Amino acid sequence: MNRLSAAVLLFAVLFCLPRSAGAGEPLAAVSESELARIVHEGDGRPLVLVYWASWCVPCRHFREKLEKIRAGYPESELRMLAVSLDRDPGMAAAYLARSPLPYPARIGDAELIKARSGMPVPTTILYRRDGSVERELVGDVSEKRLGHYVGRIVRR
Repeated sequence: MNRLSAAVLLFAVLFCLPRSAGAGEPLAAVSESELARIVHEGDGRPLVLVYWASWCVPCRHFREKLEKIRAGYPESELRMLAVSLDRDPGMAAAYLARSPLPYPARIGDAELIKARSGMPVPTTILYRRDGSVERELVGDVSEKRLGHYVGRIVRR
């Protein structure tokens, strides 16, 4: 194979494949209205909803705390959902393929991402059993603070 053919082949492999090729299943998109339904149809279980992005370094640190919360509360007591605000769904899917979450993850649809474009990540919203907001936590909050508020929504 001559150099030109090799260069063309390399270009095709590197730049023409979709970014998420081999990254696993694509994330299902979620809209504002579907998110509202998820919040309010919880069968009486509270919800931890975290907005994150694959490029967000604080999200990666905060994720460890969320994984401890999941380990401490079974799905039967506490619902958890991660919603990616990545503009490129392939980036979020690739990140999760390398490092899966122990709870469901979705990607915001274009409308949700636009509506939340100024939102800092991570942002975690803790919902009570009735779907009302207990607390909104912005950033990589301490494990103690997160645990305190999650404990409150589970016990209520």
